[in-house]
Order: sequence, then C-alpha cells, then structure tokens
Amino acid sequence: MQVPGGRVETSDACAKTVRRRTKTLSLVRKIASCGDSTSQLGEEIKVLSNLVRQSLLHQAQLPISISVKDSLAMRADLAMPWSIETVINFKPYLFLDLPNMYL
Repeated sequence: MQVPGGRVETSDACAKTVRRRTKTLSLVRKIASCGDSTSQLGEEIKVLSNLVRQSLLHQAQLPISISVKDSLAMRADLAMPWSIETVINFKPYLFLDLPNMYL
C-alpha cells in the first residue's frame, strides 16, 4: 500500500484532509498490526512523553466525571479540604502538571 506524503501540516489542513489522513493512518495501523490496531495505537501512545500525552488529553477536551464516591475517597486519601472538591469537579486540569502554554 502506498501512503501519500503530505504537503501541509495537519494543524493547518482543512477538516476533510485531516479526516482522510486519519482514515489512512488507521488503515496502515490495522495492516501493520495484523488486525489488532487498538493494541498498536496503545503502544504508540506509550512511546510519547508524559507531557505530550497530557497536552493531547487537554486538547481533546474530554469530559472528566468523578463519582461522588470516588471524589470522597480521593479527598480522604489525599487529606484534601472540602473547598477543593468544587475546583476538582469543574477544572480538573488545574491539578495536572502542565506548563501554562498548554492551558
């Protein structure tokens, strides 16, 4: 399978180009891993540095929900005061070790 080379960086490309590139990479990953593309993707993510992984999660803007039971257990384990729980529920990324340029 021939993989086309890009002329524009993904951050500057249009949405259609990004979708096409994502589909192509997914197909190449599936072929290279003999069908187990999820494990291959996991291994690729493990290779990234911790800072890059955290910034990717921040850019994805995934909703983080912590159950009341888990929140209570976390607060007890970390000996956190009650006032911090509100901050955790609404701005969990404040507790990540990200440089200011990623926030």
